[in-house]
Amino acid sequence: MVAAHGPGRPALNRVDILVVGAGPVGAAVALHAHRHGAGVCVAERRTELQRPSRSMLLWSRTLESLHRLGVVHELESRSLARLRTQLHLGERTVDVALADFAVPDRFRQPLMVRQALLESALHRAVADSGVPLLTGAELDGLWNDRDGVLARLRTRGGHRYVHCRFLVGCDGADSTVRRSIRIPWHGHTYREEAVLADLDLEDLSPTTAHIGAGPAGIGFLFPEGEHEARWRLVATRAATGDDVPPGRDGPPVSVSEIRTVLEGANLPGRVGAAAWSTRVRLQRARAARFRSGPVFLAGDAAHVFSPAGAQGVNTGLQDAANLGWKLAVACGGSTDPERLLASYDAERRPVADKVGTLTELILHAEGDSRLPFRFLRTAVLPAVAPAVPTLLRLHLLTATAGATLSQDWVSYRAGPITEGHRCRGAGRLQAGDPLPDIEVVTRGRASRVHDLTCSPGMHVLHGPATLLHPVSGTVPVTCHPIDTWPPRRILAVRPDGYIGYRDDSGDPSSLDRWLRTVTGTAEPAGAGRPGR
Repeated sequence: MVAAHGPGRPALNRVDILVVGAGPVGAAVALHAHRHGAGVCVAERRTELQRPSRSMLLWSRTLESLHRLGVVHELESRSLARLRTQLHLGERTVDVALADFAVPDRFRQPLMVRQALLESALHRAVADSGVPLLTGAELDGLWNDRDGVLARLRTRGGHRYVHCRFLVGCDGADSTVRRSIRIPWHGHTYREEAVLADLDLEDLSPTTAHIGAGPAGIGFLFPEGEHEARWRLVATRAATGDDVPPGRDGPPVSVSEIRTVLEGANLPGRVGAAAWSTRVRLQRARAARFRSGPVFLAGDAAHVFSPAGAQGVNTGLQDAANLGWKLAVACGGSTDPERLLASYDAERRPVADKVGTLTELILHAEGDSRLPFRFLRTAVLPAVAPAVPTLLRLHLLTATAGATLSQDWVSYRAGPITEGHRCRGAGRLQAGDPLPDIEVVTRGRASRVHDLTCSPGMHVLHGPATLLHPVSGTVPVTCHPIDTWPPRRILAVRPDGYIGYRDDSGDPSSLDRWLRTVTGTAEPAGAGRPGR
């Protein structure tokens, strides 16, 4: 629980939302909230924002949320989009490509881009938006009151107090925010650790990435190193000790150890030098809840997984897309803010549990040292290597793998702010599902629905026989008649790209109620009657 009263000193600053942590998740929360009208401030304890990358992959569902923030074009221009990839299975080498895992969406394939570039793009967007980002500002106390939270930040110039309606902890697995509000942290530490290193490697082409599977685990080599080195190594191996807490950077890994890691993961290349390296003990853990009153948790502060499939940063960015707009709406005067705010934990905590299970299964295959998993890597995978090119041509198989890692399975159908009517059929698009980026015709012109719904606010897509009018309120509501839809269909699309409401009757009255409940609109959204 947050302490019941403050230290008796006035806050020096007031803001709607204080975000603690300026990593990719914190920056994204700030941007999503700001673009929906909230006053936001970001506090970061680091004095230098740049840090070594831990993730290299952004999946299509995450790219959709980043598209709304206007940073995808920059990331695409700096990604390794045309990179060849070689898969090393025993004595066999197989060519693969990210395009093999394409999904039927706007962003068809994952984007290979360093986390440092992602953070830089988001930080520039934060600066361009005018959101203050305080570096060297470490949270060392918070207290709640009737109007929100009083936070105390320790800076080089002394303590600084900020009063906010809501505070969001995006400050990592050892979150100060989570400890301050005494939310339990449940999980376990794996027997494996990740080895990360920036290397100079000989005998390798800089146009090809490498994935190897060997007795010690699975490893990845990307020609996108940092610290003035060409190559980044990411590999999993059995943990070498318990001297470093899970999730934190351990001591450097020696060059001889790195050579052993490459050999154990069946990776090519001769190590010339290591510019930087670390080892990180892996864990799976989750906060017991993602909210305590006006304080919220997102990203690694709420959940941590193994690095398998880059699910950590992708899940955290989806947390940000879900939470940012809700906080902004609550600040703007939602008529039912508690229901809206409670939906964050209700929608995102089950997702974290499922991602944790998925990454645990992948981790066992990647790095578990027990005999069945070693046999899988050293005998089964090399045996099936000749069939891999054929398997990659089976679009149903590869698209399913891509959709799984992209988290296309995430749905909020059972969420507390989801409402749907007359949507028979389990396979049909339901309220709570992500809106697919299909092509439609509106007012005689072809458009992609993600382009129609990219601007801030709620978007209502409706058939031509339903008359709706945009309204004023705490959140913009824009109506789009879809010429090619069934005449009476209505879909309301949330700011995070999920369908919040669906009805096929053409009656706008329940849509009016839903919009008033969720967005706090003061006027009805539907003006009328179905058209003839």
